[in-house]
Amino acid sequence: MRSRFVVGVALAAAITVPTTASAAGTVNGGPVKVKGGYQLSVVGVDAKRDTFTVQLTDAGKRETEHHNFTFRKGVKVVVSGSRATIKGKLGRWGSVDLRLRGAKTSKDRDERSRCGDGGSSKATVRTGRLVGKLRFRMPNGKSVTVRSMRAESRAGSAAAAAARDCAEDDRVGDGGDGDGGDGKDDEPRLMLSTEHDGGRLSFVATKRSLSLSWVQPAKGRKQPADIVRSVAATGSNLLKPSDGGVTAAVKSAGTFTGAGAYRADPAIPGPLTTGTLLGSLRVKLPGVTPVTIAGEGAILMNGDE
Repeated sequence: MRSRFVVGVALAAAITVPTTASAAGTVNGGPVKVKGGYQLSVVGVDAKRDTFTVQLTDAGKRETEHHNFTFRKGVKVVVSGSRATIKGKLGRWGSVDLRLRGAKTSKDRDERSRCGDGGSSKATVRTGRLVGKLRFRMPNGKSVTVRSMRAESRAGSAAAAAARDCAEDDRVGDGGDGDGGDGKDDEPRLMLSTEHDGGRLSFVATKRSLSLSWVQPAKGRKQPADIVRSVAATGSNLLKPSDGGVTAAVKSAGTFTGAGAYRADPAIPGPLTTGTLLGSLRVKLPGVTPVTIAGEGAILMNGDE
């Protein structure tokens, strides 16, 4: 596995929903429970270039797993008034033929963007159910069929549609920055970014969490979707820096197995060191060969504390 250091590794872990800068509208469905313990949601974007995204989440007590599939070809999304449809072929992943039924129009709502741009705009929101048929191949290789799910469509300004997509990003999760959700950015944090099987893999470890995100771009008919997979596990004393940030040990948790050993190069203590993470630390995602998390390009922040 060939690796390369990237300073902004934490940002590379983000799971995104397609931008809607020129969108005519969006339609969102779910979540609905499907086989395998997953919650399935969908996002359709009616734009100059339509997109369809299937989001799968499996949240356990100490581990959360996400799979995000975005199709940019072969799909047609229409959001017009009370009408909303999503149709298309998803290659080896399945097919979709859904339409909004029983739509009830709510009042135009003033929604402030959650993307951090400070904007706000009006959006006409209609709620109902997406009915029809979504056939989708799950990460474990088995197929599920969804025929109905609660849904809402939004038509209005592009800013309103973008605001909705930002909300979807928050709901899905971003693979995390490993801070355990308490906002303590000064905690020790080990980060690694590496190329793996035609995509980019990003790993973050803190004392209480391990998270990994794997971004794989579409590859024609063989892989018609942009895929983002992520898994996050919690525990205690998972990252143990020593020698003022020169070395650190990483312990496994959840679906992560084995252990990792970090050493800075050069071996100079400090609040930020770069070096190599070696060892047997691995992670298993459904439908994917176990990934070994090791190689050049690791960075340890606040390891001297």
